Formats: sequence, C-alpha cells, structure tokens
Amino acid sequence: MTKTKIRKYSYRKFFPKFCFMILDFFGDLFFSRKKNLPEQISHILIFRPDHLGDMVFSIPSLEILKERFPNAKIDIVIGPWSFSLMKNIEQFNSNSFHFLKFPCPWLRRPKTIKFGFFSILQLVRLLKDRMKVIGKTYDVAIDLRGDFQLILASRMAGIPFLSGRGSTGLGFLLDIDVPNHEKKHLVESNLLLLEKTGLGEFPFRNPKIKITEKKINKSRTLLKDNGVDFSKPVVGIHPGAGLAEKRWPCEKLAVLTEMIIKKNELQVILFGGPSDEFLIKEIFEYLPDSLKQKVIDLSGQVDCIGTFMGVVKNMSLYIGNDSGPTHIASAINVPVICIFQGVNDPVICRPLGDSAFVVSVEPKNQNKLLKEYPSPSIEEVYEVVNRCV
Repeated sequence: MTKTKIRKYSYRKFFPKFCFMILDFFGDLFFSRKKNLPEQISHILIFRPDHLGDMVFSIPSLEILKERFPNAKIDIVIGPWSFSLMKNIEQFNSNSFHFLKFPCPWLRRPKTIKFGFFSILQLVRLLKDRMKVIGKTYDVAIDLRGDFQLILASRMAGIPFLSGRGSTGLGFLLDIDVPNHEKKHLVESNLLLLEKTGLGEFPFRNPKIKITEKKINKSRTLLKDNGVDFSKPVVGIHPGAGLAEKRWPCEKLAVLTEMIIKKNELQVILFGGPSDEFLIKEIFEYLPDSLKQKVIDLSGQVDCIGTFMGVVKNMSLYIGNDSGPTHIASAINVPVICIFQGVNDPVICRPLGDSAFVVSVEPKNQNKLLKEYPSPSIEEVYEVVNRCV
C-alpha cells in the first residue's frame, strides 16, 4: 500500500478541492504505481496546450531539453493559438520538434466549459495515432500545464511514464508529482519540473525568440509604406490582452500617446491583431483631432503572428499589457514596458530580460474575481517611458 501524499490544490472553491483530495487520497492508497525514469529516451511528449505567454515561458525548457537529449524526438501538444507562434520561431523549425495541434476547450477564452470528456477522448485518439506513426509509445511524457484532464488522457493513451503537477487533481496517476512552486517565475517553475523529473540540470535562462531577417525586412517595408521614419525612434503600443480585466484603459493609453508625441517627439504606432481593432478605434476617439494624423494606425495590417514579430523587431520600444504579445516582444529582445492591472502577480509572470520593465500595482483579492482591478497611473507608465527613450 502506497503512502498518501499531501497536495496543495490550485482551486479557489472548496468543492472541487475536496473532491480531488478524496480521489487522490484513495488513489494513492490503492492505485498508485510509480515507475522509474527510463534509461533510454528517444521520444518525449510535452503538454503545453495553453496560451501564448505560457508557451513563451516554456521556450527555455524546450531548448535545454533538446540540448540534454540531442538525438531524441520531441512532440509538443499545443493549442492552435500557439501553433503559428512556434512555426515562426527559427530555433524550433527542425525535424527534432513535432507539434500536435489540439484545441483544449477548457482552456479557451472566454472560458465556456471546465471539463471536456469528449475532448479528452479526442486527445487520446490523437496521441494513439501519433504513437502508431512513430512506431512506439513515448518514453517520457511531461505535463508543463498541470492539468488533470491532460493527466487522464495520457494514462488512457497508454503512456508508461508521466511527470507533472497534481495541483488540479489526479496526482496519484503521475510517476513524478511535483508541487507548484509559489512565488517563482513560470520559466523557473518549468525548469524545476524537468529537473525533478530526473532529466538532469536545467539552469535558468530567459526566453529568446529568433526570427529570420526576411520577416524583419518584410515588416520594415510595411512600416515604411505606412509613413514610419526610421531616423527617429519608433514606439509601438499594443492595447490588447486575452482577458478584458488585464487591459489598461484605452483612455489612459490615449493620454500616454499624446504625452509621448508632444513631450518626447517620438513616432507612435497603434497596432494589434484583428480582435484588437476595436480597442485601437477607441484610443483614436480619445485623442485630440490635432494628433490623430500623427499616430500611425496599423489596424488590419498585422494579421498573423509572423508579421507581428517582424513589426515588433523594428521598434525602439514596445508598450503593452500583461499578455502573450508582450511576452513575445520581450523574447524578441525589444525594450518592453509591461503594464500589470493587478490581476496577475508580476513575480510569477513578468516579461524577462534586461530591457523588460514592469509597471504594476499590488495584486488584489486573488481568491475571488473582481469587477474592477487596480490600475497603474499614467504618470507611473510615462516615467518608465522616459527612462527607456
């Protein structure tokens, strides 16, 4: 009989926490069967089917994993929203990496379901079909997400060795159950998970995204066609974020834009994806008529992740919210100002790098959702802009 393990669950509400505590308790007692890490590793499966920022924070883990196992094939289960990102990162365009695109419905924004039984079965089928193609089961599977539905799908697919975090439940099904590392950055948490799995040392490094000169030059032409003068610094403002509560108000962005143009005499570009066009329109509504012609509007022209990355690389400074695009910009090694609205803790998910700056307020009431979150002032953000330019 296996000794039970005390876990700290990540649920806010008592009922799911209690249910998984009971399930894991009896699972540890009667069903837990821990296996050792295989000596020979030729095929590795990584689960990272969540959002852009989480994918960026996984880049160091994937790079070092490949360095540790240069002859291994690494399959990565990712969401469709991250698929185009990884395909545009130069260091992942090799035969060593294979991306399995899977839209986990319980991770979509806005969230409409919390459990997807039929989606789990679809994921099981995807994994089994892939293992038929490679001619064997995966030697090691690692769930970087920490998701009981991914754990369940892995076991149903017959994967023999599984490492991850049992903080959302079903930890008794893991061979290596690593607790969440509170107050550690997600990059470091991912690296520690791989170390605890027994795969060697994973020293800390910042996420780096390499893109081709062709993409950079193509986007430079786009910017020139829209009136950008590269003899002057270019400031890009991206108003979007996956969650509305993470967006700094458009009215404040309009005032900041006015201050940058009038006081610093810099060029300002407003840009984003198709879902951000209404935010750019709102910013223009707040701008004085005398300034509207001085702001470059790229609405509708940055329609894919490759174009976005090339445009950002041509900027002198990027200003955005706590969002995937901001983390991508930081990983491209462009000076970044990231505005935190008090939803997430910057200690855990801030952009990394010597040129990444954070303007934040103390996260409030993490145990419940609020209608309004505290917001940094315009003066606080502008002070950082002055330091950067």
